[in-house]
This record gives sequence, C-alpha cells and structure tokens, in this order.
Amino acid sequence: MKKSFIISAIALLISFNSHAQSGIGIGGGISIPVFEASDVSSFGFRLDANFLAEVSSGIYLGGATGFANMFGKEEKFPLVTIDHDDFQYIPVAVAARYKLSSEIEIGGDMGYAIAVSDNWDGGFYYRPIFGYNVSDNFQVNMSFTGVSDSWITWSTFDIGILFRP
Repeated sequence: MKKSFIISAIALLISFNSHAQSGIGIGGGISIPVFEASDVSSFGFRLDANFLAEVSSGIYLGGATGFANMFGKEEKFPLVTIDHDDFQYIPVAVAARYKLSSEIEIGGDMGYAIAVSDNWDGGFYYRPIFGYNVSDNFQVNMSFTGVSDSWITWSTFDIGILFRP
C-alpha cells in the first residue's frame, strides 16, 4: 500500500515538473520541536521540493514533497536512561502560495506524511509558510509543521531557505 502511494505521488510530482519548470523550488532548513515533540526530540532538519504553477496573478498552486528527520533525544531518570528513536517522514502535499508583494509570500502545504521510521505509521500533514524573497531565485522562510495521527500531533517550528533555479 505504501509503495503504490509513493509511486503515485512521485508520478504526480513529475507531472507537475513537466508542466511548470519555472515553478520548481528546492530548499531545506532546521526544525525545532514544540509541544509534545520537544519531549522526545531536540532538533531536526528538513529537505523540501515544490513544483508550483501560477494560476492567477500572484497565486501559485502545485505539489510539495521532501524529507524530514527529527533526532531523538536521551532522557535520564534516576534508575534508567531512555533513548528516543529518530522520527522521519516524507510529506506528499498540495501546495499553495500567494505573493503579497515581490518580497513577501504566504501559503501552505497540506497532505500526508509517509512514515520512514519504523516507530510510526504516518499521518495528516500541514505546514503554513511565511517567506521573504531576497531575490527572484532565493527565499528565506519560516513555517510551522504539524503531522497528526490518531493519537498525537508532531509539531515543529522551521527556519529555512528555498532556491528557485
């Protein structure tokens, strides 16, 4: 089931790529866990790719994917030490962006996070984003990422960069 979902997602993203070459964005950043996630992780990193096409003046729609890894932290108790596992996922999402001005961009991604780590099954993925365009090809951004399954929401605050070749 997971393999067919991943293959379908890759085919969709390749389709976006072939129709919107000028809308490709590739980036990455660091993630700081918040709320429940900060109990078991101290920091992480993310790699991002999106494929956006302008559908109206300043409005862009497309797809987004990437890879995120949150490093598990060690908790020491008087009688035992617990090493939490890393948490990894691949988001497959619909992406939307709106340019408020040539410098300011807002938007978000919404979809599903496919679990890569064995200790989790995946879940609903959402990521509101605020970006500052330093140039036509370079953006600095901030986002809040949430991944929810039936019992917990994994949340991070992210700071990153995005290149548009």
